[in-house]
Amino acid sequence: MSKILIVDDEDIIRDMAKEVLAGEGYEVITAGDGRFALSKIEEGGIDLLLTDIKMPEIDGMELIKKAKKLDPNLLSIIMTGYATLETARKAIREGAYDYLLKPFDLIELRMAVSKAFQRRRLEEENARLKQLTGLFEVSQKLSGTIEKDALSNLLLKSAIAQTQAERGGVWLVDESGEMRRAVTIGDNSDLKKMVGKAAQKGRPLSMASDEGKAIFLPLKRGKKVLGVMTLQKGKLGTSFSPGDRELLNLLANQAAVSLENSHLFSNLQDAYLSTIKSLSLLLEANDPYIKGHSQRVTELCLKLSKRFDLEEKDVELLWEAAPLHDIGKIAISNEILHKREKLSPADWEAIKSHPVVADEVLAPIGFLRQARKIVRHHHEREDGKGYPDGLTGEELDLPTKIIIVADAYDAMASDRPYRRRLTKERIIEEFKKGEGSQFAPEVVHIILELLN
Repeated sequence: MSKILIVDDEDIIRDMAKEVLAGEGYEVITAGDGRFALSKIEEGGIDLLLTDIKMPEIDGMELIKKAKKLDPNLLSIIMTGYATLETARKAIREGAYDYLLKPFDLIELRMAVSKAFQRRRLEEENARLKQLTGLFEVSQKLSGTIEKDALSNLLLKSAIAQTQAERGGVWLVDESGEMRRAVTIGDNSDLKKMVGKAAQKGRPLSMASDEGKAIFLPLKRGKKVLGVMTLQKGKLGTSFSPGDRELLNLLANQAAVSLENSHLFSNLQDAYLSTIKSLSLLLEANDPYIKGHSQRVTELCLKLSKRFDLEEKDVELLWEAAPLHDIGKIAISNEILHKREKLSPADWEAIKSHPVVADEVLAPIGFLRQARKIVRHHHEREDGKGYPDGLTGEELDLPTKIIIVADAYDAMASDRPYRRRLTKERIIEEFKKGEGSQFAPEVVHIILELLN
């Protein structure tokens, strides 16, 4: 039942309006002045304010202005016996929905109140439709996002935009079962304890403090908690409405599905990668000269990447590419690979084909698309005289330049069928000789620091 507050300093107007509107099924309370009316509005629960414009102390215009600060959703109708066009305009500017000219008949009163509530219903339906449209769009984006941090970022930004929260965060359960902060907006350090509690209980929790009102929503699939999202409205913010909570639960459910899909996809990636790495290890196992080569190149790539402070995505690319960089040699005969004498031109062409073969082997695996570029180009040179594509240093990214140096170092530091491993002094000499022509100077500087 909608609740109406009638404010007028004339008893007869208040009583008449109350009788009429109560007869229409509304809950009606009255006030004889603005101060008492404000105290009632502060208590909450008022849906519509029907106020006279001429009153002592606080007039109708001032009452509407103050009431709107207390409750921005409050509907207001002005009653006045002094209506002018300017009065009407001012009433609308202050937030009134309509005005009634005294003396008004009972039909006008009923119609004005009915239209105000009808308008409110239409506004709420439109807002709900807009919210559902936005939710659908967000759900589509969430379902199409696999990378967990990107998923967390999209979830949090969407939730804040939909609820007008001021800050929030998403915590995800890591492989060890601990909660790690995936993404935050604003300072959320004071909320960590409640994040753990929400994860433990597996249900939404709320918290009110001097900083505002916060809500914690577990991201669950069945009974399994995959993470927790928290949102907070500031000191002057209102609580999360039932509509907010419903929306957030829908978002949390969709995000949990996407997180589970991300986990399954990650497992599938690991399975693919493990299979390919096993093939690479099998290739090395049959050749004592290169056994452990891919692992050593991987370790050196990661060591070099730390010195360059590479972005996590680039480190991930090296971690994927380095163990697979020589897998194309699976298409080269052992006779050529183990040959002690000088390679013939035909042998040399076969050796030079292995980056292309590797690229073709890895091509069906979509998630290795970026790593394939590193694998294909690990024998390119700064001066463009490398293979298979003759790229120059300007065309090579830093992860590729790193693997070129790491691969060359391990080749020089290992025994090969046609020569013994080089001494450290000789390796340093070779890097200095190839700096700027074969190898990127910035990577040479770091490898020399490590060698020295």
